[in-house]
Amino acid sequence: MAAAASKGAEFYLKRGRLYADKGKLERAAAEYTKAIELYPDDQKAYRLRAEAYRAAGDLDQALADINKAVDLDIYDAQAFMLRGLIHKDRGEMADYEEEFRVAVLLDGELVNHETHGAEFARIKKADEEEEAEWDELVSQPEAEALFEEWEAEALEERQAGKTKPLDPEAL
Repeated sequence: MAAAASKGAEFYLKRGRLYADKGKLERAAAEYTKAIELYPDDQKAYRLRAEAYRAAGDLDQALADINKAVDLDIYDAQAFMLRGLIHKDRGEMADYEEEFRVAVLLDGELVNHETHGAEFARIKKADEEEEAEWDELVSQPEAEALFEEWEAEALEERQAGKTKPLDPEAL
């Protein structure tokens, strides 16, 4: 049953792509919706529909769909890249940069595209500057005393039973 649903969904995905290529975004979204109705766990259908909604300017619906796509496949670098672009379109630059970082971690090849190469270089430079600032901060004598204080407080809390051990599955 699932194989038949998946095959039927693929038909609508192909039609949706054809409509999207022709700029008929509403028709494309409708075809992707039919694919989702047939096979609701098809991550690609949500991602493609999110692209159509984004291109049509419906950023709220695009974000809802790409969030569902990411929920279905947390290793899809394209989904994280698209979610980042949707955040950028919404003016949410911190979220855009975070999604971009995840996409790069999942698939560094994405940044080889000339339209994203400059963004990657800018974000990488900012990360390096932040890391250098942190290194400088922790090298100060005051930082060592602060870390020792935090460590002592954490030990007291553990001994008093105020903290729970980390759940390895939550990491």
